[in-house]
Amino acid sequence: MIRLTLPVCPSANDWHRVVNGRPILSKVAREYTEKATTLAQMQRCQKIASPRDIDVEIVWYRARKSGDVDKRGAVLLDALQGIAYDDDSQIRSYLIVREEDKDDPRMEVTIMEAA
Repeated sequence: MIRLTLPVCPSANDWHRVVNGRPILSKVAREYTEKATTLAQMQRCQKIASPRDIDVEIVWYRARKSGDVDKRGAVLLDALQGIAYDDDSQIRSYLIVREEDKDDPRMEVTIMEAA
């Protein structure tokens, strides 16, 4: 089981940029992924390798009442791919819950090998 506490990820609107007609990861996305990687390593994250299926639970503690849970969760899952698991095709189930915490916004992630 992997349990991680990470900063709130960027909005999906900030995740990609189009350059020469091609979508690429934005600078914000690359920086967040790098930070998530460092924090996951500090929290002793052991990647669950493919082809094992995983179940993912995310609790997003928002600083203010804005943002879509589905898009924010997808961005976080993209950032964790290659860090906590090999590929998002491993995800068997996915749950995201939104809570409010203006004093300590964060994303708490639990990833478990599917039974």
